[in-house]
Amino acid sequence: MANAKDGIATTADKREQDFSVTLDNCAREAITTPGAIQPHGFLVVVTLPDLKILQLSKNFETALGLSLAESLVWRTARENF
Repeated sequence: MANAKDGIATTADKREQDFSVTLDNCAREAITTPGAIQPHGFLVVVTLPDLKILQLSKNFETALGLSLAESLVWRTARENF
């Protein structure tokens, strides 16, 4: 502890520990299972290789300003866009 006085960690020591980021820290981050879609985005589930749309998130219509989300499902992305 470089900034420690009498063996007690200081605020500067704590900040240094908080900002110590490594690839191991990132690998343990649970970003692959967020449980929600960010409010500024939307989700489109497609098949490969034909890009047939299987699912759209609830906020798809609002995000893109479209009111035909249900009619897009089961068609390919190429047909829709």
